[in-house]
Amino acid sequence: MRKRGRGLICLLLCLLLAGGSAEEACPVFSEYLVIPEFPVPVFSRPSGAYPEAFSLEISGGGEGLHIHYTTDGSLPTDASPEYREPIPMENRTEEPNVLAAVDPALFSPDSKYRPGNVRKCQVIRAACFDGKGRRGEVASASYLVGLPETGVRTVSVLLNPEALFDPEEGIYVLGRTYREWRERTPDADQTPTWELPANYAQRGREWERPAHLDVIDPDGKLLLSQDLGLRLMGTATRSYYQKSFRLTARKEYGGKNVDGALIDGLVRERDGAPLEKMKSFTLRNGGNDNQSSMLRDPFLQELVRSCRFSTQASEPCEVYLDGEYWGLYAITEDYCDDYLADNYDIPKKNVVMIKTGELEEGWPEDLALYDELMEAGKADLTDPESYERIGQMLDLDSFIDYAIVNLYTDNNDGIFGDEGENNWRIWRSRLPEEGNEYGDCRWRFLLYDTEYSMGLYRMMGEDPGFDEDTLGIVLERPAEGFTGLFQRLVRNGDFRVRFVRRFEELRENVFAPEHFQPVLDRIAARYRPLMAAQVARNGPDWAVDVFGSPEGFFDYYVEMIRAYLNGRYETSLPMLHAHLGTAE
Repeated sequence: MRKRGRGLICLLLCLLLAGGSAEEACPVFSEYLVIPEFPVPVFSRPSGAYPEAFSLEISGGGEGLHIHYTTDGSLPTDASPEYREPIPMENRTEEPNVLAAVDPALFSPDSKYRPGNVRKCQVIRAACFDGKGRRGEVASASYLVGLPETGVRTVSVLLNPEALFDPEEGIYVLGRTYREWRERTPDADQTPTWELPANYAQRGREWERPAHLDVIDPDGKLLLSQDLGLRLMGTATRSYYQKSFRLTARKEYGGKNVDGALIDGLVRERDGAPLEKMKSFTLRNGGNDNQSSMLRDPFLQELVRSCRFSTQASEPCEVYLDGEYWGLYAITEDYCDDYLADNYDIPKKNVVMIKTGELEEGWPEDLALYDELMEAGKADLTDPESYERIGQMLDLDSFIDYAIVNLYTDNNDGIFGDEGENNWRIWRSRLPEEGNEYGDCRWRFLLYDTEYSMGLYRMMGEDPGFDEDTLGIVLERPAEGFTGLFQRLVRNGDFRVRFVRRFEELRENVFAPEHFQPVLDRIAARYRPLMAAQVARNGPDWAVDVFGSPEGFFDYYVEMIRAYLNGRYETSLPMLHAHLGTAE
């Protein structure tokens, strides 16, 4: 799409130089050419929730201009219906599914779930066109008509359906990437589903699509209306039936930031002041927790917010895609250089971020800074000079807290995961920032994707694994990466005492039942009423058969978390002292 856009721009320049018109040489050009002088259509009612049906009027046309509109999320063209009379806005839920009827096997070979009739809202996009097919800026709106109140925000995403589901360029499907791979791979069926090359697994700006978002508050009022860039996000979970999205504000879409009010109570990590803007955010499908409680990561992120590493705030929401209910999601902060600039006052150009060993933000030569850290960590850290050096390069308090949370919760897909080190991020300022304690060029950790923890995937009838000797396992593993760094650090008396004291402190002040249970109960109370619609839309199809109801299914997995943390409180201290002694 981007190459096509550049070609059209070149065509326009050539035509202008030649004195011709774009429409004469390329009829499809009018779909991309926006005339800013044309008026923008105005809807008689703002986006929001409405208990009763109503008629929507559109005004704003001018002499020689006609208003054309769509009701499927796509951009209007001069071939779209022309506005001539008020348009009925009513509850569309009984209409047949369109996007929700797409064959799930197009999303992933393992996807078989087909939802019944899903809730639907009204979406409309309109623009003014002249007699040559040129259009003005598009106005977009979403109306929740006669839909049940949910107590959470509704995110309505509008974009051309082909941007997601086109077999060649769609970003939500296996698509041509998968088809071409199968044609040249004789043993393709041996590849795990989560490792398949597919359109949905592609990354970068080429796989970003323009979209419009309307975010409607629980009271039915419009909170946000903005054009953004949409991509898929995640790793293995991209192969899920319900996929996650990343939304990014860019000047080319009309705004460089998103209002921080999108997440209630959003504050800066540095000083707790309100965070007024974000560059990007994600609509997260629960990750590995998608087919159970969906709240493990939001719960844990909130529970450990006082720890000395970065965390992601989130807000549960329901997402509609081109007017069809797509499921329960969490609006979640997104880690990037803007996140660090906004939260810690580090200029973006001075940010270095490493994600699971690869450079995510910074310059290519910044990888040497990470290599330098890991090389320094291979020294004998009982030596005072080597220990002092590693402390100058790495915020040891941040590493201590990060290690404790991963070990305590048995995060199987984290920095000490059973399948190897995964899902970790570190960041630092490249150069010192005077007067900023976070600009000291030391590496610090960022917490994310924590849901493969606290008993996830334990089968019915099994205990949630709270007595797993995670510390002993990590101490016995090959001394590589951060595992090896941790092993060498705990041989240092000072670090070991600091680690043991902090472990005991977090156990008492964060993970003790009187602290974690109110947080778990509060978040579960927000998610529970949303589970019936989520399970009906995205499964699992056995949830009701096994547990009697979506709520019973949800309650079971919440109680697994509770049982894990209650048991872990009892077993964690003996584990700690057995391996590292006491802080006395």
